[in-house]
Amino acid sequence: MRKTFIFTAAMTAIALASPVSATDVVVMKFVADDCQNCSTMENLVDTAIARVGTANVTSVTIDTSNAAKWEGSAYGAFDADVVPTFNQYAGLTGFTAVVDPKTDSLIGCVDDDDNSSKITDLIQTAAASRQGSSPVLSGNYQCPPVKNKLPH
Repeated sequence: MRKTFIFTAAMTAIALASPVSATDVVVMKFVADDCQNCSTMENLVDTAIARVGTANVTSVTIDTSNAAKWEGSAYGAFDADVVPTFNQYAGLTGFTAVVDPKTDSLIGCVDDDDNSSKITDLIQTAAASRQGSSPVLSGNYQCPPVKNKLPH
């Protein structure tokens, strides 16, 4: 009994003292079953994430095809700490938003009109800027107009 308590206490102390590798960037794919370009966009984004190859990039799919997927997406946004962006864009589809979850800042957006190199550039630059580098985005990463205005 005493050994178990000491081991548990030691493991708890280690867990509390160790810094947790937090996500620097969240890639939010806004999709739905009836979205014609979403499959292409998702493939491009997944390829870009694989090219970036950093553990500090999290991908969250926001699928509004039906109530169950919508609810699961809300939980995914909550777990990734990107609820404000979820709330602003829920219901829009066919684009991907790159978000800094620590500041709730929307870094930029892409869609299926963008090639995988441009998408990779956005994700890589966003992740690097969160790790202390100065962001230098080489393209236009404008997001669609907000669908749902947040109260002030």
